[in-house]
Amino acid sequence: MPIQTDLCSFPTADGETLHGLLFTPAPSSPTPSSPSSPPPSTLHPAPSPQSPSPCNLHPAPSSSSPFTLHPPPFTLVLVHGVAGTFYTGPFPAVARLLAERGHAAFCINTRGHDWISPSTIRPSPSSVTPLSGSTYENFEDCLPDLDAALSCLSERGHRRFVLMGHSMGAAKCIYYQATRQRTDVAGIVTCSCPERSLASRPEGRSDFFDHLARAQALLAEGRGEKLLWASPGRAFGLYTARTFVSKYGREEINNPLPHAARLDRPLLAIAGSREGPALADQARRLAEAVGPGRGSSHVFDGAGHYYRSHEPALADHIAAWLAHLAI
Repeated sequence: MPIQTDLCSFPTADGETLHGLLFTPAPSSPTPSSPSSPPPSTLHPAPSPQSPSPCNLHPAPSSSSPFTLHPPPFTLVLVHGVAGTFYTGPFPAVARLLAERGHAAFCINTRGHDWISPSTIRPSPSSVTPLSGSTYENFEDCLPDLDAALSCLSERGHRRFVLMGHSMGAAKCIYYQATRQRTDVAGIVTCSCPERSLASRPEGRSDFFDHLARAQALLAEGRGEKLLWASPGRAFGLYTARTFVSKYGREEINNPLPHAARLDRPLLAIAGSREGPALADQARRLAEAVGPGRGSSHVFDGAGHYYRSHEPALADHIAAWLAHLAI
């Protein structure tokens, strides 16, 4: 099935400007009565300054367009993991494949994209450019970020959504829906969702708890913006003390299992066999937490964390799950 892509930007309620790439099944051909109609790529004029749109790079085509846009059954919102982007990782390829199967898929940046990036939130016009990215975001920032992405899609006529996250993005999707309880979200797909409870930390590894104690101390001293080279698990990264406590602190806000138990929507939890047994076990636990009849899990044999060369199988499995979801 032919597809088209649109680069979109969308503002959050607190002033951050984010971007994403929307993959959709291509509109149907123009009718014979309009042979001079432009191709789909010209159907998106730039918005006028007098009428800004929440999805303000490419507003939806007007109803006078000769091309017919039929809303897809579901629009998936694809959320990257730590320091990811909408154009890297497994999701751009999976989004294209899902659009070829008749669904829309919106790969988005959260404000945690890249490690460090410029922010558009400024306390005053004269202030220096603030910074964002995984180094600076709070976990709960996913709430305004996903609010904005869904508003952008609603502005374009999309009505039924499935949240799909990879790694940390999976935990964000679960937390978002458990908090917002949106009726227009039909389901959630998680890919390689991590286990983030403090009890799951390997015994004998004190480095994480040392880093957490240091970050908590800095936060208590009013030095939450101090940068730390710290490890939440297997890999090190650069975090402010505030961010490290938000993402990995003792409140366990990013532990997906308690949030999954509050979901009232179906969930498909996916992992790769090459990631090790922990993530496969986590997928099973997430499905069980959602409850019988709503939760399901699948482990892709031979797949690693980024599902390289397994994208077609991943898209097929998700499309089959979506078909069951529509019944």
